[in-house]
Amino acid sequence: MPDTAPSSPTGNVIFGGDQTLSEAERNMPTKQIGIDAFDGEFLESNFDDGNDPFEGENEDGEMQEYEDDSLEGIPDPWSHDKLPVVHQIAMGEATANSLGDSYISQANEDHMCWSPSKAQRSIMLAVDLSQNSLEDLDTLGPTFLRFLNASYNPLSSLGGLFHSCRNTLVAIDISGVKVNQIEDCWPVLETLPKLSHLVAKDCDIDSRQCQKLSTDNPLVNILFADLSGNKIANKNLEDLSLAFENVEHLVVTGNPAAEKGVGPFQSHFPGCKIVI
Repeated sequence: MPDTAPSSPTGNVIFGGDQTLSEAERNMPTKQIGIDAFDGEFLESNFDDGNDPFEGENEDGEMQEYEDDSLEGIPDPWSHDKLPVVHQIAMGEATANSLGDSYISQANEDHMCWSPSKAQRSIMLAVDLSQNSLEDLDTLGPTFLRFLNASYNPLSSLGGLFHSCRNTLVAIDISGVKVNQIEDCWPVLETLPKLSHLVAKDCDIDSRQCQKLSTDNPLVNILFADLSGNKIANKNLEDLSLAFENVEHLVVTGNPAAEKGVGPFQSHFPGCKIVI
């Protein structure tokens, strides 16, 4: 059963699995793994499994080979006895500090990028990068991340998640990120196979975004969605129900559609817990 992890700044979640793509999966046609929205160049850079050393320029402009950044052979620090703790964190009944060294906070540090060390990447399950100046997530490197708080950053791409935590990420908080300025936002989230919890408050989600989600990138794996403070109107509820067809818990506080109570939502999301 997928885990739960709303809300900034310390939500959190779980799920086991390798952090890289298998050899067979890397060789699949892009359509087979649901990423046909991207061209080959994007895929090559973002689906690199990190198993090989790579080259780059040093300070003198000379080409040099860098150390392998993969986590191959390092055990995943997740264990299922953490599940109750993660549930408490998701419900706001505990802080992510409950995960000890598996939680790293780099919130409000004025980072333009953040590159965790290999030692950090090998143990971290939850990271708070909220309220920085990040434009992308490309420098995270391979991780075992289950929850990422990337809220309130001027992000222009989420593509770095492919290399970092494509097969492990279960929850993400992108609150305050203007999704209409991120071309790959929904396509990326759609292709994260274990992502089941989405916090996207104050993201300017409007009619256009609801329609795009419903027709191009439905998030069928999402079980919990906090879409508070957006621009979702009654006329968007049909698209929203197609975009989140399996959602079990939907928070829509502060949206125009919430002004008329839960009735309109219940007709589109039968059996779903609606919070207005």
